[in-house]
Amino acid sequence: MNIDQIPLDLTGSVIEGSVLYDFVENFPDSCAIQDAHTRKCLLTNYLNASWYGLDAIDDLVGITPAEFWKQDVLERRNKLNISPTVLSNEENNLKSTEMLGSRVQLSKRAASINLTALKFNGLIRCEKVIKYPVKNRDKKIVAFLTVFLERTHQLPLQKLFRLYDEFYPRKEAIQKFLKHLNIDRYFDPCDPLTYTELKALLYMYEDPRCKSVAKRLDCSVPTASNHISHIQQKCLNSRDIHNILAELRAIFVNAQSSIYAHGL
Repeated sequence: MNIDQIPLDLTGSVIEGSVLYDFVENFPDSCAIQDAHTRKCLLTNYLNASWYGLDAIDDLVGITPAEFWKQDVLERRNKLNISPTVLSNEENNLKSTEMLGSRVQLSKRAASINLTALKFNGLIRCEKVIKYPVKNRDKKIVAFLTVFLERTHQLPLQKLFRLYDEFYPRKEAIQKFLKHLNIDRYFDPCDPLTYTELKALLYMYEDPRCKSVAKRLDCSVPTASNHISHIQQKCLNSRDIHNILAELRAIFVNAQSSIYAHGL
């Protein structure tokens, strides 16, 4: 099926399929259209391709998600050094999205699910996946429009770390969490933060006072002071701790703004 031949009926009015080009290409997040019968990808955008570590959308167009999964295991794993944890997550999410497509086909209405996905580099993304039926003029479903809306930035940092802790061994979880926040560059990679130090850091951006950190850690003030000193010692520069806390506060402010904007 050619994408130009697909009328779009999502709100009761039929829109010519050529409009889908602009919609998919300009959508601010990952987006794709599948043939309802073959499940082959008809159109996607670069954001969707880059999520998988691909250079072009042509690597996704013309194949089903299941076919891409087989190709991924054979080719992309070694090229991008993708871990078994990421591949397992992708396989599980593939099953979930296939079930979502079946629901849409039966109900003939849009449906959604929430997923926790791992990018090819192992970083976490929490997303809402919405699948819409694309109907022809006879109201027959001929394709699916799937959009992926990222919700990771709406999570409190402590909850985000818990997700990393569920997927990875503790040391690797800390490393990937710091990379996710883009603050790993401030720390000595040969002297990583401990779990308690990470917790102390997350409390510090809310209230840097030693007494407050001690209360949150449920420890004495001298013990909390030691943890804070160790964090500072593991920074590459003595001033880095101020930059780190400023960036964490900025993340928190942006998250709150996003939650307010979406009415969550």
